[in-house]
Amino acid sequence: MFLENTHNSKLDRLLEVAYAPLDFLEIYLFDDKQSFDIRLIKDRFYLLPVSFSPDQTLDVFIKVRTDSAVFAPLYLWDSKVHYQKDQDIMLVPR
Repeated sequence: MFLENTHNSKLDRLLEVAYAPLDFLEIYLFDDKQSFDIRLIKDRFYLLPVSFSPDQTLDVFIKVRTDSAVFAPLYLWDSKVHYQKDQDIMLVPR
């Protein structure tokens, strides 16, 4: 998969793998590796902060191992939108 910034400014996003019961998950961006044994962002799913410059394309490779079903929905979020979505989900209607 690849992510491309077609804007004229730097983008800061959150890459979310929205499935918690994965036994093993690694995400590779170029030659950089981020393992989720240590989570940078506390969340019920896996979140990786991603920053890329104008006209930059990032190659993304995801490695998953699990004893259960392999299901890994991916989302690329603006952090404010992600925060609002989480708040909406957590609200309990009266």
